[in-house]
Amino acid sequence: MNGGGNATDDCVSLAIAFHQAPGRFSDLLHGRASFRRFRALGLADVRVDPVVADTLSAPRSTWAAMFRCWRDGYAGLKAQVLGVGEPEVRRRYAGILAAV
Repeated sequence: MNGGGNATDDCVSLAIAFHQAPGRFSDLLHGRASFRRFRALGLADVRVDPVVADTLSAPRSTWAAMFRCWRDGYAGLKAQVLGVGEPEVRRRYAGILAAV
């Protein structure tokens, strides 16, 4: 982990997540701000329920299937929103799948 507290030392990933994405559609951390944003819109009954993903006990094949579905369903949209080519997004999913 780099000194900035991000989960990657990959400068391109950091550039995409924190420099290219904001203002295009999402800051890629929108879930963390959802409660505050919904309240600011005037919604009164807002809850945030945490989800625990047990990455140690779940079968690797389950994680791989999930990432393949995300890749197949979102690669084109993510490329468009982030302003990068779809091959770059798919390359990054390939890295995730290789790690699983």
